[in-house]
Amino acid sequence: MSDAASILLVTGYPGSGKSRLIERLSTAPGPVPQIVEAGGLEQTQHAIASAEQAKGLTAGPVIAMADAVNLVAVLDAAHSSAFARSQIAAADLVAIARADVVDPAPVLAALAEITSRPVVDARAVTWEMIAGTAIEARRNTHEPPGATAWSYHGAAKLRARDVDDILERRPDGTYRLSGVIQTEAGGVAVEIAGRARETRAIADPGETRLSALSPGCLADRRSLDLWFTEAVAASTHLMGRFSYR
Repeated sequence: MSDAASILLVTGYPGSGKSRLIERLSTAPGPVPQIVEAGGLEQTQHAIASAEQAKGLTAGPVIAMADAVNLVAVLDAAHSSAFARSQIAAADLVAIARADVVDPAPVLAALAEITSRPVVDARAVTWEMIAGTAIEARRNTHEPPGATAWSYHGAAKLRARDVDDILERRPDGTYRLSGVIQTEAGGVAVEIAGRARETRAIADPGETRLSALSPGCLADRRSLDLWFTEAVAASTHLMGRFSYR
């Protein structure tokens, strides 16, 4: 880590073990910089920009945390796969928690499909290792600077027959959308990345959970709010909450 780089960004999906790594590094010997913990599904480039602006410092290497016990399931889950893959792909170093609990082979195989960056046991991460980590990886990801991130978690319920049409009418520039939609017939898992779109029927998820990503110059949060509010207005009261990252 160069002298000018004063922020260590740690990313990771919920349940990845990133808080434990941050706690250990905070008390470990070494030139401790400002450690910033990104939100569970926050996009890396957005987290870097926010941290640098808030603290007036320069970001150094990015560590993505993953848990050996749950990583494969997270990568398979419609509501978390795209964000977890994006965080891992944008990291300069991937640290694995609980690598001693399960066979690491499936985890390493899954990570090899996403990143070529170093993958290490989280217990072995030291400030010396971080200082020697190159910071080129995140510049090669498909996550554009200034991206708008949007999410909804709540009780909205759509008619199953309307889902495809509603997804088709999402704001222009929404290049990533994933999650689960509650319907009167159960639920629908949604995975959209660029032009690729996949939907499949699932059991009732209990609530609707959607996350979207778009270049800020194409679709802002207001247009995403308006799109989804109008989509559910005919069938349910909007009882959830929007969150912006």
